[in-house]
This record gives sequence, structure tokens and C-alpha cells, in this order.
Amino acid sequence: MSTGAPPRPGAEGTDGAAAPVGARPSVEGPASGTVSVPVGGRWWARSLGMAALLLAACLLGRHLRPEGTLFSLLWPAAGLAVWWFAARRPARVRAVDAGLLLAVVWLAHVVTGSSPALAG
Repeated sequence: MSTGAPPRPGAEGTDGAAAPVGARPSVEGPASGTVSVPVGGRWWARSLGMAALLLAACLLGRHLRPEGTLFSLLWPAAGLAVWWFAARRPARVRAVDAGLLLAVVWLAHVVTGSSPALAG
């Protein structure tokens, strides 16, 4: 079925037919078939955006902790971290994201007055 749009240069599928407009290029993964690769190399923008959202969620969670306690009863950053890592991304990007996640959570704890030992 044709969408009426001309095919993009270099957007041929494996059978030589033009890929649909907006299709993401993929590479063969070792265990799961095809793995989606971010288009245009903008993976860093998504990683930094998610890190900023995670920092806001961590600060909110630390703000919601009961007075005189060390831990919050509600941690919105946990759900956000799951959402962040639920996306299928290349392993090298997931490694950067994991480092960002650890750094942001540590920073949020230190900024809100936790001891570095508790934050680490």
C-alpha cells in the first residue's frame, strides 16, 4: 500500500522496497531480532531531558518525606526511572542513562540535606 509520499533516499528495506516515511532504521540485535536506533543521533537530548525530569521527581520525593525521617513514603522518581529504561535503546546509550540516573539521584539526596553516605 502506498502512502503517496516519495521514498526517502537510502530508505530501502531489506527486500529493496522503499521503507514507509517516518520509519526508524534498525540493526540486527544479538538476542532480540531488531533493535531500534535513535534517528539523527539525538539520544543525548532525550537522556538529558529524562535526567532533568528525574531530578525534579527526586526533589519532589524528598520534599514529601515526613518530618524527622530519612526516607520518603512516596517516591515518584521510581516510576519515572522505570519509564525511562522501558524504552528499547542501544546498550551504549543505556549505560550512559544508568550513569545519569545514579548521578541525578545522588545529587538530589545531597542537595536536600542527606549525608553523602546515605545518598551513595
